[in-house]
Amino acid sequence: MFAKNPTRYVPQIRIRLTEYAEGKTDKSLLRDEILEDNFFAIEDKLERYINNLGVRSIFEEKQWKRVDFKFPVKALQEGVINALMHRDYSSPSSSVSISVYPDSFVISNSGHLPDDLKVSELKKSHRSHPVNPDIAHVVFLRGLIDKLGRGTIKLVEECRKVGLKDPVWKDNNDGVTLTFNGPKALSSKKSPENDGVNDGINDGVNDGVNRLIDDGVNDGVTDGVNDGVRMEIVRLVDIVYENEGLKTPDIATKRGKSKPTIERYLKLARVLRILEYKGAPKTGGLLPY
Repeated sequence: MFAKNPTRYVPQIRIRLTEYAEGKTDKSLLRDEILEDNFFAIEDKLERYINNLGVRSIFEEKQWKRVDFKFPVKALQEGVINALMHRDYSSPSSSVSISVYPDSFVISNSGHLPDDLKVSELKKSHRSHPVNPDIAHVVFLRGLIDKLGRGTIKLVEECRKVGLKDPVWKDNNDGVTLTFNGPKALSSKKSPENDGVNDGINDGVNDGVNRLIDDGVNDGVTDGVNDGVRMEIVRLVDIVYENEGLKTPDIATKRGKSKPTIERYLKLARVLRILEYKGAPKTGGLLPY
């Protein structure tokens, strides 16, 4: 953590930082470097890089306007320090990479969450689970963390404060990936059949449903859900909020879709614990979970 030349003995301490001009397939890189230093020297370099990211701009084609936004500095720093602390240092081939795109900031490390901690719990109050307790303790003594399990919660709060979508964690065979996404305005991709129909949907319903879907995907409850399915579930939830106790045929009529089609969406909503059916088959109806 304080060595002068740690990569001589611990090559896995290296960090790769890559900044893309457009997307991952774009050939022009704005930055591509390997950071080789001790733990705190690397943390300091990354902190300075994050502080200098500044305001970012994306052209929103749907609205024909430029969207300016800024990633929350404290949230990015928390994400970086977590990756450095909790990565897998046991193998020389382990790694941490930071990929910066115009509309996202992705931190990947070769470690994994503890067996008793799920991805969905990172947004809730939970105990501190340091994978590398000695490293975490030294980082705590330096004042960079509080060891109370609140870091991931504060990270989400910082993103919401500036109007960004909730960050997304994934824990798979390759390790843990944390993705910070751009403004919420950039996430509302509508298919032609949906254009103009979504205007009456409550923003709170939209955000809440999308968070529950993301949690379900991260926990392996369901596979990836495309934008069209997301929007349809949001619409169904909005209808149920306004008309609690409706049955499937009533919802199908309101949406102008067939009953089997609506049943498929409702089945997914029930699996994800977004909606539930309460009461007897003849007298019961759908309610928010």
